[in-house]
Amino acid sequence: MSAWIDLTFGNPSNFQVLALMRAGGWLMLLILACSVIALAIVMERLWLLRRRRVMPEGLVTKIREWHCGERLTEEHLAQVRDGSPLGRILTAGLANREYSREVMKEAIHDTGRQVVAELERYINTLGTIASVTPLLGLLGTVIGMIEVFGVIVEAGVGNPGVLAGGISKALITTAAGLSVAIPALMFHRYFNSKVDKLTIGMEEQSLRLVEIIKGERAEESAINHLKLLKPMNLRPHRPEPPDINLTPMIDVVFLLLIFFMVSTTFKEDTRIRVRLPEAQGEAVPAETPRALEITIDKVGVFHVDERMVADRTPATLRQAILDAVGEERERPVIIRADATTPHQAVMTAIDAASRLGLLRFAFAATRPDTSR
Repeated sequence: MSAWIDLTFGNPSNFQVLALMRAGGWLMLLILACSVIALAIVMERLWLLRRRRVMPEGLVTKIREWHCGERLTEEHLAQVRDGSPLGRILTAGLANREYSREVMKEAIHDTGRQVVAELERYINTLGTIASVTPLLGLLGTVIGMIEVFGVIVEAGVGNPGVLAGGISKALITTAAGLSVAIPALMFHRYFNSKVDKLTIGMEEQSLRLVEIIKGERAEESAINHLKLLKPMNLRPHRPEPPDINLTPMIDVVFLLLIFFMVSTTFKEDTRIRVRLPEAQGEAVPAETPRALEITIDKVGVFHVDERMVADRTPATLRQAILDAVGEERERPVIIRADATTPHQAVMTAIDAASRLGLLRFAFAATRPDTSR
């Protein structure tokens, strides 16, 4: 009955049955108990509501033969009464066959209502399980959400992955509750329909018996006469079908959606990626090439080896650097700037040198101009 018994998510070593039970909390025990009870009810009703057990074929015909042959003894009545639920109803009428037709039908009606009540046994319990288990699952989800908000108070909402893990555990109880409620609802409706059909069949058989005993009609004539008789209504109060209320679940789903939209940060990575040289363990050569100095002032004017660049365009800067280094592409580059230097000018200098094959950079701060 519990559809999640063999269910695994993701890595089987992490999401086995016991892991699901622990993740769902103590409410999973209640849902599991409802699942076991529903399974027992379904198996018991499937066995007891078999048509050949409730309404054996040829029972009325056999009683008619005994009656016509004046062989309808107490032993035969006990055999019919103990043989099936229909036999109990027919025996109640046969016990009053010496009285009027109305007395016989009233006895059948009283006994029939008791028999139908036994056929309906536990069906209402199955309907209750179908209605309660989704609410138990929803309660588990709400409790899980409360715990998640407790984590938010401590750790904030900067890591949606941590929150998603807690929410996924909270939703396990809802999934378990629905996996029990849906089959329970299906079998509840099936058993109700089954009892309705059996009740109508027993009413027809009982009226046939009354017409055969009191009307002294042949069996074929009694069958045709049934259409003119008023049914005895052995099941006057049919139980209301259970209803799975999905409104709270929809509210929770929308709450989770809004929560993720608010807590998740959407931003575009606009940082400039700079490839920095890796440290090498090689020995420093005896002669190191002279460093190329690029100085940038506070207004973004470039000086390459103390010579001012005509303008601040990247092409002009590259040409100035190329004139300074020539073919010496292994020279390190020292970029001198201070806190007032425009950031974009520094990045322009790095980009211009990198395009010419100069990949060794160092940064130095320029002394502030205190002459003014």
